[in-house]
Amino acid sequence: MSSKEKIRQIHTCYKHPLSEAKRRCFNCKKYICPKCQIRLEGHIFCSQKCFNDFKKKDMQEKVSDFIKKKGKFYAFRMVFYPVLIFFILLSFFLYRQWIESIDEKEIKSLAPEIKKGNKNATPDWSSPSSIEIEYPSENSSVNESEIMVSGIAPKESMVGLYVNSERVDAVFSHDGKFVFEKVPLKEKKSILQVRYFDNYGNNAYSKAVTVQLIANPSIFGIPEREEPFFSPVLSSFLDIKQAKEGKKTILLTFDGGSNDNATDSIIQTLEESNVKATIFLTGEYIRRYPEKVRKLASAGNVIGNHTYSHPHLTTYSFNQKQATLPGVKKETVIEQLKKAEALYESVTGKKMSPYWRAPFGEKNSEILKWAYEAGFRHVHWTPKLDTLDWVADKSDPLFREPREILMRVLKEAEKGEKSLDGGIILMHLGSEREGELRADTILKDLIEKLREKGYSFITIENTMWAKQKSEIN
Repeated sequence: MSSKEKIRQIHTCYKHPLSEAKRRCFNCKKYICPKCQIRLEGHIFCSQKCFNDFKKKDMQEKVSDFIKKKGKFYAFRMVFYPVLIFFILLSFFLYRQWIESIDEKEIKSLAPEIKKGNKNATPDWSSPSSIEIEYPSENSSVNESEIMVSGIAPKESMVGLYVNSERVDAVFSHDGKFVFEKVPLKEKKSILQVRYFDNYGNNAYSKAVTVQLIANPSIFGIPEREEPFFSPVLSSFLDIKQAKEGKKTILLTFDGGSNDNATDSIIQTLEESNVKATIFLTGEYIRRYPEKVRKLASAGNVIGNHTYSHPHLTTYSFNQKQATLPGVKKETVIEQLKKAEALYESVTGKKMSPYWRAPFGEKNSEILKWAYEAGFRHVHWTPKLDTLDWVADKSDPLFREPREILMRVLKEAEKGEKSLDGGIILMHLGSEREGELRADTILKDLIEKLREKGYSFITIENTMWAKQKSEIN
């Protein structure tokens, strides 16, 4: 052999030293014989473990290269856009809440009992009425710091409980009786009183009951009830306060409850003015005034549902919160709507339109969803267009003369069509007002003057909102 010849180096397998090895593991670089070779993804490996290690290193290198080249930009987008979307949705929700609070502030600021910073109302302790606490009895002593309070109240009324002048909770009195479970007594001497809010807007306090506590006072309180959260998108589908479409349209709406003294005048004015209105009737109104209901329906007005007996559905009248009133359940809402619907169909032979208006405007997302399951979507009113024509007492801060009602609506029209376009005006088919104090006396002027300003009148069925389709689970 020539000295110039290169001597071929022989390698052996690190697993089998007696076997010649010509190839190396792609990952660990060790020589391996043909028996030890594993071919995966175009490379030779000595074991599955080596292949897994290779894949891990390869992924780390790719991620590292990606971060060096484009990773920071993509990471920024992955964080920035979700955060941006979250804040947009949050801003939209808070904006709606803010608008609603502004819309209602004008009404709330006038209510004599609602004062800024005044959490607790001061009940009239000397006002006996058709509501009474039966248990505990006057000047009784109790051994427990949490007691039951029960009694009688008008049927289907809301009953609010006060302890030492502090609002505690409210319940729905289905059958003329009420029960509050586990009411905490925080002082040795407690003054209890209840207050009812009936279907007609009346309210009164019971006689006060004094209770002596033998045990130690409770350190707990009843959790405050809050309005259930709901998607703003679904909420806007189930409820409307203004149908803005840029068409300078107005919706005249009327609620029919327990009184009909303005109905004939309203029917005549609407007919003479060639205007169709959206009208919400209770079952009680339909039962009492079937002939007028038939006239309203035959005139081409859209007839919606105002529940059967006009009950309170939330705690708003008690604590200014739209929390579902304890005792009001899905079955309660559906029964109220279905019962009124069935009576309307039996009286007129026509189907009731699939829209409803909550008594006293008391509703929340939960109640809206229950009503939708019964086949109804909610039509509120534009707060600045609430005529408050039901307020009959001139000494009431909410009272407005008919001409004042007219001027307030026209004032909104002067602000531009953005303020009034699609506005939903709320009036009533009757009230305790008589003669020239009735708001229907300015209805014809209202229609004429709004038409002079370029506005036309439509019903809820003619809005884009009414034509929306959605499926709520």
